[in-house]
Amino acid sequence: MNLDIVNNKARNTTMSTDTTSMVEEYIALGYGHINRIFTKLGRQNILFTEAGKARLTHIYGFMHGVYGATEDNPKMRAFAEKLAVDLYHKLDSLTDPTNKVEIKLNEDGLTWEVPRTKVVLSDDGTFHGFGIVNYHPVQPAVVAEKYKQLNAEGDDEYNQNWDKALEELKIQKHVNPSDTGSEMLSEWTKDGYVYYSYGTVGGLIYHGPAGQEVFSIPHKPSSLWGLHF
Repeated sequence: MNLDIVNNKARNTTMSTDTTSMVEEYIALGYGHINRIFTKLGRQNILFTEAGKARLTHIYGFMHGVYGATEDNPKMRAFAEKLAVDLYHKLDSLTDPTNKVEIKLNEDGLTWEVPRTKVVLSDDGTFHGFGIVNYHPVQPAVVAEKYKQLNAEGDDEYNQNWDKALEELKIQKHVNPSDTGSEMLSEWTKDGYVYYSYGTVGGLIYHGPAGQEVFSIPHKPSSLWGLHF
């Protein structure tokens, strides 16, 4: 493999639709800072817990190993290429970065467009598999009303009712809720944050060779990964 060509492809902002180019672009990610994988996906509103990042990195390593060790084995090379293509298309199908929703930020009518959906992937404990949670924006007026309701029910000592309002609305401010230093799930605007609440739960499950038995039905059995909600 020509690493100069591969590294040049890795600098592109979008993946190639050519199968060979696509797998080489994936493999090229192993020759630089691995975090750029997550930066690229983050722009699509696809986020990962720390364990989810480890799972995706493991998949890249597996793909790289199969591809690099099978130069004289067309069947296994084709398998590596299918891993790359199927994974790319499944991740790409999780969100639509152009799909926005208008949020009213204050009573003066100031609005801001934010992503309609953000997706967080975690490690589900299966081979090449992920747990998925979809998050959706909450209108600030809804949060304010819940806070007002809790205040009317009693004292707000140490501002605990604000945290309680977020909890009751299933709002999660960070990708890793227990780590306030982790990546923000909330959407920042110049006029304040827009919170996201816990939505549908599912999985991105691997059904290919070397996988284990999983009790789910893929929507498209021809793909190595099945999306389940």
